[in-house]
Amino acid sequence: MAKHFNIWFGAIFLAVGAVCLIVGALLLTAFVFMPGAPAEAWIAVVVPASVGGMFAAVGAAFMVSGLRRRRTEQRLREVGTTTEATVVSIEQTGVRVNRRRLWRVRYIYDNLTGMPRQGDSGYLSAEEAHRYAVGETVLVRYDPTNPTVSAWIGHDELPR
Repeated sequence: MAKHFNIWFGAIFLAVGAVCLIVGALLLTAFVFMPGAPAEAWIAVVVPASVGGMFAAVGAAFMVSGLRRRRTEQRLREVGTTTEATVVSIEQTGVRVNRRRLWRVRYIYDNLTGMPRQGDSGYLSAEEAHRYAVGETVLVRYDPTNPTVSAWIGHDELPR
């Protein structure tokens, strides 16, 4: 779950936002057809619709970001250039899942022309992140047409 945190987080926020938007729409429908509805009834529509819109927008942004990263990683695993990278830091992030902090491993690698590039693993559990050490050599895949784009492989074997 840690690896795809943005997708899960985004989906949950999007779902909560959708529910709030539906509640707002139902209340709007009820007040439109309710004879003698009080003038202040609009607030009962605006609040859930506003909250729903904000939650849906945040959720959609996280989900799109996570899906783009996932698609990039899949593409690089299929057609990227494999190279060795050096772990430069193992960092705790400000993100928690089930009260457990997520971590990130940062690395540097050289592309085919010898130009140094940097990347990160994305979110990892503490256990997974601490399987690595600063200075350790790991595998990454990068896009030879855009060497700044890379995907973390770590110790894992590449699919053949």
